[in-house]
Amino acid sequence: MIPSVRAFWAPKEGNSPTEYEDAFDYCPAHARVAIADGATESSFADRWAQCLVRAFVTAPPPLSRRSPTALQEWLGQLQADGREGIDWENMPWYAQQ
Repeated sequence: MIPSVRAFWAPKEGNSPTEYEDAFDYCPAHARVAIADGATESSFADRWAQCLVRAFVTAPPPLSRRSPTALQEWLGQLQADGREGIDWENMPWYAQQ
């Protein structure tokens, strides 16, 4: 039996839908659901939250007692992927800090 999933979301009060920083994703075939709360005070919170949930539902981290660094490696690759495509050199000064 494939579960039924419905997602409801809203931006923070006073923000537009384009300023939504949280993320959700699901894979009914594998019964995986992921929710991430984007950190409001950080740059690219929405991008990181989307990256996390997408990766979790498509290729979750290999959790094994034999490989305690597997989660760190999985997150490290996500961080590297998340940095790609950002125009670091042309950011405003306040974003660079």
